[in-house]
Amino acid sequence: MYSPHKHSYLQSRSQGINPRIINRSVNLARNQPTIESSDFEPPWNRLTSEQPCIPIDNIDVTKRPVAFGRWALPKLRRELHDPDTDVVLQAITSISDLVHDPEKGYEAITLRIPDRMADLLAHNNPTIRERACMALTTIAGLSDGRDAIVKNHVSLTNIARLVEDAIDAVRIKAAALLEMISRNWMASDYLIEAGFIPLLLDNVYKEKEEIVGLHLETLCSLMYGEGKTDALQLGAFEIFLRLIEKGSNAIRSRAAYCLMMVTSTYNGKEMAYDASILPRLNVLLHEEDKEIYSSAAAAIMFCTTKSRAKLRAREIPHLPDRLVALTNHWHYPPAQLFSIKALTNICEHPEIRKEVGEKYLQRLENIVVGNNEDLKKHKEILLSVINWVPWSNT
Repeated sequence: MYSPHKHSYLQSRSQGINPRIINRSVNLARNQPTIESSDFEPPWNRLTSEQPCIPIDNIDVTKRPVAFGRWALPKLRRELHDPDTDVVLQAITSISDLVHDPEKGYEAITLRIPDRMADLLAHNNPTIRERACMALTTIAGLSDGRDAIVKNHVSLTNIARLVEDAIDAVRIKAAALLEMISRNWMASDYLIEAGFIPLLLDNVYKEKEEIVGLHLETLCSLMYGEGKTDALQLGAFEIFLRLIEKGSNAIRSRAAYCLMMVTSTYNGKEMAYDASILPRLNVLLHEEDKEIYSSAAAAIMFCTTKSRAKLRAREIPHLPDRLVALTNHWHYPPAQLFSIKALTNICEHPEIRKEVGEKYLQRLENIVVGNNEDLKKHKEILLSVINWVPWSNT
């Protein structure tokens, strides 16, 4: 018998040697010839250890131990509904870490782990609701993962409840989950059918800026499909119009992108004309933030397709000048493309075409487009519009 915590490394490496000899040799080497109770044979056992028992490295108490190989995720799946809440929380955290590997992510989808997490989105513990959203957000980064989530009616119902959850952290994670799901147009159709457009529009004014930004990103994705008509009927145009004039730069730019989506429809263009939206977009166009003036140019691009909108654009000071400047913004191609197309629209007005041709023709001919085929195409269209001469019989 000897203390397992005294010179335990030497004891394990020197089996067959009397532990008393090892202990006294160490004391002598350290010039500490101290005799302790454990040095005697038989030793005097300590009531408490005098040396701390330090756990091994890489131990995380917030996660469950992961099994080896193919047994890892099945083991964690069983623990998702353990009676102990701490075990459930640790299992979700471990799964959330594992599914960052796409191979593990698809394995989780095959094991139907997103379905097993559906009821956890409505768990009484807010931390479990938050972690479940985080794990599903990672899984939703995979195409099959989005399908698995949106085809589960319980999941969509519980996510809709989380949008209005009492805990801020849970609402943020739920908003991030919705934004990730909406990136796929097929998954967006399920969200539209589940009624997420009116839900998000109702909450976009109540939330903090971080959540509002995520909701606007989601709405923009939902309106790429059939969601534009539904959004306009629910008053989305007025909501986006108010948001472009308040909040942070990120909120204003995303609201302008949402305006771009709704003004791509006939009814949206009519609303934009009646609301005299071009002067407000012109203010955003002269901002210094690239996201803001890029989104403003995108909205102007759709708002100026009608003839009467082109007439109104003639009355806005410095609008053509700013668009010409942005057409040479070669280090940010989205702003460059939207500006070229918007300038093409307003140059169909004879007075604007004459002014731009006289002042900026050489500058427009020197637009740097690189190898971008879209920019090359629309640059040629712009130059053809500016150089167009009315046909006459003389």
